[in-house]
Amino acid sequence: PLYSSGHFFAMISPFSPDLIDEVNVWRGGASAAFGGRVGGLVEINTDETVTEAFSAGAGLSLLTVDAFVKAPLFSGKSDLQLAYRTSPKIFSEGPAYAGYRAQVLQGDVFARIPNAEERGLPQEVDFNFREFNGRWRYNFSPQRTLTLSGFTQHDDFGYRIGREDTNRFFIDGLITENDGISASYAQPVGNGQLRFQFAHSAFSGEGGSGCQNGEEGIFSQRASRIRESSARVEYDLPSFGSSTLQLGVQAQRFWHELEYRAENTLADSLGAFSLSGGMADALAAYGNYRWEGEGLLTAELGLRLQHYGPTESVYAEPRLSLGYRLTEDWLLKAAYGESHQFTQEVVNLNPQRISAMGSLWTLADDDRLPVAAGREGSLGVSGEVGRDVARDDGRGDGVGGPRGRGEEGGVR
Repeated sequence: PLYSSGHFFAMISPFSPDLIDEVNVWRGGASAAFGGRVGGLVEINTDETVTEAFSAGAGLSLLTVDAFVKAPLFSGKSDLQLAYRTSPKIFSEGPAYAGYRAQVLQGDVFARIPNAEERGLPQEVDFNFREFNGRWRYNFSPQRTLTLSGFTQHDDFGYRIGREDTNRFFIDGLITENDGISASYAQPVGNGQLRFQFAHSAFSGEGGSGCQNGEEGIFSQRASRIRESSARVEYDLPSFGSSTLQLGVQAQRFWHELEYRAENTLADSLGAFSLSGGMADALAAYGNYRWEGEGLLTAELGLRLQHYGPTESVYAEPRLSLGYRLTEDWLLKAAYGESHQFTQEVVNLNPQRISAMGSLWTLADDDRLPVAAGREGSLGVSGEVGRDVARDDGRGDGVGGPRGRGEEGGVR
C-alpha cells in the first residue's frame, strides 16, 4: 500500500519507471483480494521474469536524475533490481519546476502573502525529493518462488520570505516520507498455487508555518503518521477448464497518530494543541471465481467479508465484472462493486499554506470519523483503432493487449 500519491504534490510519479513491468487500472469491480479502500485501484507490478543479462542505465531530465541496475544471480535462478531517483537543488529553479509550482501553488500565491513582491522582500523556494526502489527474486523452480521488495521516498518542500533587518519573516515547509517492504512466497500445492505475503507500509508527514516579526509571531505545526502491516494467505485452484477459484484470508494492523499545534507568541501563550492516535485490527476472508467462455465472454464474481476491530462490525463487499469481446480489438465491459475504507485522509485544511497541502491520515472509528462506504457500477467499451506489428505478433501493446488484465478489468 502506498500512502504518498507522488512527488511534488502528486505532479511526479511515485515510482521509478525502470523497474515497472505492468500497470493495471480498475475503475470499479476489482478483485475481492483487494479491500480496505473506496474507489478505483492502480496495481503496479515489477517484472516477474528473472533477468539473464546484466544491464544498467542512467538518465537526466529537467526534473530528475535517475539510475538503475538489473543483475542476474545464482546462475539465472535469481536477480536483483535497484533504481534511484532524485531532484538536484539546481533543478528547482528551472522552467519545468517553475511551471509545476505555478500550477500547484495557484500562481505562486505564497510569494504574495506578506506582499513580498511589492515590498521587495527576498524570496526562496527549496524543494527536493529522493526515492530508492528494489526487488530481489529467487526461483527455486518455475512454480516455487520467493520475492522481496521495498521502497523508500522522501520529499522536502520549504519556502522562505524575510528581511532580517526589519524582523519581518514568513517560513513554511512540508516534509513527507513513505516507506514499504514486502515478502512473497509461492509454491504449488495439489492442483493449485499457494501464496504467502507479508507487507508493511509507513507514512509520515510534518508541516510547519511561520510569519514572525522580531520577538513576536505566529507559528503552527501539524503532523500525521500511519503504519499498516498485512499478512495474507491465498490459494488459486484451476477448475472447469480455464476457470479459476481463488480463496484467501488477510490480517491487517493499523497504527496512526495525528497532531496539531498552534503557538501565538503575540499573546505569549500556547494557542491550541491536539493529539490523537491509536491502533486498529482488521481481518478479512475472500473468494473470487473467474470464468472464461470460448474466448468471447468472461465473468468474475467475488465476495469479501471484512471485520474491523474499532467498530466490531463485519462489512460484506460483493464484486462482479463481465466482459464480452465484440471483436478482436473491442471489448464490452460491465462491473459492480462495494467497498469500505478504514484509513481516512484529511487534505487542504488551509490551502494558503504549503504546510497544509500535505495529506493527513487517521483511522475511522464510527464515532469521531465514520467508516467510508462506496458502491460503484460501470458500463463501457474498450478498444483501439488500427493494429501494429507487435500486436499481430501476439506480444500486446504494453498497455493491456487482447488478453491483458488491464483491459479486462478496467479502463485505459
